[in-house]
Order: sequence, then structure tokens, then C-alpha cells
Amino acid sequence: MQDAFGYQLMKGTGNITGHIRCSNGLRHIQCRGLQPQEKYTLFLDTKREQEKAADNHGCLSFSCSREGFLFLCNQAGIPILWQESTDGSGLFRARQYLQKAAPPKKTLPQPEQPPPAAPEPEEKSPPPREQYLLRAPSCAPMAAALPRVQWPESLEKLRSAMAAVMPFSPFPLPGFRCARMPGPSPAIPFYITGYKTENSRVCHLVYALPGHPLRPPAQLPGCQWKSGWWYTVQNVKG
Repeated sequence: MQDAFGYQLMKGTGNITGHIRCSNGLRHIQCRGLQPQEKYTLFLDTKREQEKAADNHGCLSFSCSREGFLFLCNQAGIPILWQESTDGSGLFRARQYLQKAAPPKKTLPQPEQPPPAAPEPEEKSPPPREQYLLRAPSCAPMAAALPRVQWPESLEKLRSAMAAVMPFSPFPLPGFRCARMPGPSPAIPFYITGYKTENSRVCHLVYALPGHPLRPPAQLPGCQWKSGWWYTVQNVKG
């Protein structure tokens, strides 16, 4: 969305920022927070518009005379800066345009295979003997005899959501039962949540996001790094 001065802010990953300024029929794109001397490609919808290298300060500028959706990709072809809209779908649109711009995969012609030889008649073998495996004796209580986990009323929605998905353990976290949950926006496609019990009551919650070891997510204040994930543990009152 443009303001009265013809500026439009762009949204990026990490510390990457930018804006678009309209002047004399041109759109001037300014990018900051990039890797110095690294090359980046500006896309206009599905077309590769321009490719430039950032300066020594991690800044980069482009000019474009045509209308369309603008976004910037790094050398790996990953969107890192894009036009944002009120519904927050900018990153999703950039990924869709990249899929449309990708050339179709060529399939090599397969050589003709000779017809399979007729199978030789098999000798009938006797039916296998049934085998029974008995579980080793154990003193552990039966699953039906275990006490039910008690959740606070304020966490009833989380309990129902975790009961509907399969357990997922992204990294060793003793005592916690975790699950992979859908993210609230395209910028966070998924996250990990879990709980720990004490005396059959939920006493701790854990939240985790994948990320870079040098860039902790703003959504998890006071988080810790472990095995490719940023996580935080919260106490449950009551």
C-alpha cells in the first residue's frame, strides 16, 4: 500500500528491509541488510527483471518502469524481500511466481524393453507354520490404569489440538511430549509445541521454531538454541 508520498514498504527475512518509491513513471527499489558483494535477482511477477551485487554496506538499488509484483531472491533462488499486502500473502505470492517461472523438467525417452520371459513354474512349498510371540513379563501398570493428565481450563484448546496430531520430537527434550502445529501465517508455516507433566498435571509448556543460530526469532523472547531450533519453556500456573 502506497502512502501520500509514493512510498511502499517491503517485508523481508531477518534484518533485510526495503521500500519502493514512485517517481517520474519509475519505481525505485532500495534494499538494505544484504550480504556485501553477494548477487541478488529482482523478479517482476514471473520474469527475472535485473541481477546486481550488493555494495560493501549491504545496500542495493533497482529501477523498474513496469507494473507488477516485485520481490528479491538470493543466489539460491529463495525470496528474501517482497512487496507486502494487507492480508500478509506477499511471501506466498513470491513462491507461486517462482514455481510458474521454473522451466518444465525434460523427460528422457526410455529405451524399449524386451518382453519379459515367461516365468518358470514354481514348486509349491508347504504353508508356513504359525508362530506366536509372547510379550516378556513386566511389572509396569497397564495403559488403561494410568491416571488421566489434567490440563488447566485455559489450555483446553491446546489439549484438543495436540490430541488430533501425531507426536513429533525435533530434538531431545526429556520429559516433554511435542507435536508439530500449523503456523499462524505464511511467514511461520509451522511451529512445535509440547508439554511436560508432574503428578499427572501439566506443569511446563515448550514452544520451538526452526531458524539460524545467530538470529533468534522475535516471537520467542528469552529463547535458547538447540539442534537447529530456537525454543522456550514456560511454567503453567494452576
